Amino acid sequence: MAYKERLGREKGEKLITAIKEGKIKKDNRTNHGKDFYEGYEQLHKERFHRYLGSCSRYLDNQRLKEMVYYG
Repeated sequence: MAYKERLGREKGEKLITAIKEGKIKKDNRTNHGKDFYEGYEQLHKERFHRYLGSCSRYLDNQRLKEMVYYG
């Protein structure tokens, strides 16, 4: 077995063992809804929306550069 395959198998087995032993809990986050709320979740949501806005602005500016003006 190749090194990467062996390493992947070992890490997979460790993950399954941790789940079975209860070290990794299911649904341990405070919010499970469609929208973020509370401290860091709200902050990350706002940063992500700002990032999406900047991507949209960049794409719009690129479109405007490529457009030919006939006026």
